[in-house]
Amino acid sequence: MPSFVARRKKPELVLPAQATPHETLALSDVDDAIDLRFLQPAIEFFRAVDIDIDDHGLGRPATAAKVVKAALAKALVHYYPLAGRLREAAGGKLAVECTGEGVVFVEAEADVSMDELGKPSPLPPYPCVEELLCEVGDPRVVLGVPLFFMQVTQLRCGGFVIGLHICHNIADGYGTTQFLKCIADLARTGGDASQIVLPVWNREILTARIPPHINPEFVGFLQRLGSKGDDVMLSTPPEEMVVRFFLFGPEDIAALRSHHAPAHLSPPATSFELLTAVMWRCRTVALGYEHHQRVGLMFSMNVRGGGKRHGLVPHGFYGNALFYPVADTTAGELSGNPLGYTLGLLREAKRNLTDDNMESMVDFMASLHGRPPLTIDKMYERHGLVPHGFYGNALFYPVADTPAGELSGNPLGYTLGLIREAKRNMTDDNMESMVDFMASLHGRPPLTIDKMYEVSDMKWIGQEALDFRWAKRVGGGLPMVGDISFDSVSCHMRCKNGKGQDVIVINMILPGPAMDKFEKEIAVWVCNGQDEK
Repeated sequence: MPSFVARRKKPELVLPAQATPHETLALSDVDDAIDLRFLQPAIEFFRAVDIDIDDHGLGRPATAAKVVKAALAKALVHYYPLAGRLREAAGGKLAVECTGEGVVFVEAEADVSMDELGKPSPLPPYPCVEELLCEVGDPRVVLGVPLFFMQVTQLRCGGFVIGLHICHNIADGYGTTQFLKCIADLARTGGDASQIVLPVWNREILTARIPPHINPEFVGFLQRLGSKGDDVMLSTPPEEMVVRFFLFGPEDIAALRSHHAPAHLSPPATSFELLTAVMWRCRTVALGYEHHQRVGLMFSMNVRGGGKRHGLVPHGFYGNALFYPVADTTAGELSGNPLGYTLGLLREAKRNLTDDNMESMVDFMASLHGRPPLTIDKMYERHGLVPHGFYGNALFYPVADTPAGELSGNPLGYTLGLIREAKRNMTDDNMESMVDFMASLHGRPPLTIDKMYEVSDMKWIGQEALDFRWAKRVGGGLPMVGDISFDSVSCHMRCKNGKGQDVIVINMILPGPAMDKFEKEIAVWVCNGQDEK
């Protein structure tokens, strides 16, 4: 793995290229979640391409930074809230002051080629990733600071790397990609805005109802939030936590599906369902949960494009549109049943994400305002629906829950069943209820959720559409940098391995001894499937 130091120029503020409205915009109750109050890092790699002069009279620029910077200023004319600053109103509610103060931009260069970073594309953990991201201070401080930071690092080969931080309260992964695509499109066309997706604010569509209607099952969930729990994930100091990235190629996934997923499952398990089920089971065993203890799986679902309420989200919406189905069982049931059981739990959680439950979840999230960030004990989180263009947080979180013994003692089909059951339960009604639930959490004490595993699917947020014409995206994702103690979500990312095959990369964060056991458990699952094949 190469070692290099980026030579950075002085950070500067990039303002919108034209005057923009000066106004105060409220965030939705989904955006406003205390757990989203941090600057999310991301990294994108672009390989230089030899091109002819296009219809706009543009060829490949000598340096990417100046072109990207100019396009960023033009993009901020449309996405002007990103150039503002967050403030906190009474009751802990957040709002954006659209002041036009700008975003942070850093130009840099590094004496390294793209092939040295990874061929055909870099894979996580990315080499010297700290050199490709600019300084942001404490990433958990989001009030009164810039909401977007970008560093463009020119490489020796002509390629470049975009490293960024964005305030998660403003946009989810889809929304961030929509903003980056706007920048790339404007850079590619010399500022022609006719082809970009015009952003829409409209955060009120994911705001708690008056009065709120919280699903009874969320009330039980709320009671669990006050528990301090006995999870080793909460008691282990951050410096003793270990991050590992696990790569699953086509052969691995085919082997798992062929030999562990139920043949009768219809439709067949997706790669997300399959890998999440296996990771949840292996994690439960590695952490040594007792068979009778209940363990949960929380995965984020993007609700762009469907349902009664989220179907009203307009084209161009870029706020957070994420909801969180949960699958729940015992550790013994999870590990003792076939994988189909886990898949059933996951799909049931997804089915329960109804409009009503989404409304209820927003009400619930609103009730969390003023509370410290969620600490989730024995839970494992995911992404997968608000129309094209929405760039805020549009994720809901189904939860799968089971005793630890059932999770670790059952075949993998049991786990797959749990996951599918959680997904099926994410009905429109449940999503409505979830919105109400989120709003109801304002002013409550610190949150802890016992034994929950959190997962997020980042494979389908559209990064492959990032195209400068003179530079093509070859990889990227979410790096694990700095203090990871406040963001332990496992993310599914898509990359290419040394053979040029599409692979899925999943990060896992565990205490050191548990990580050693987890690696052995995963190896058994994958090797058994391939040996049988």
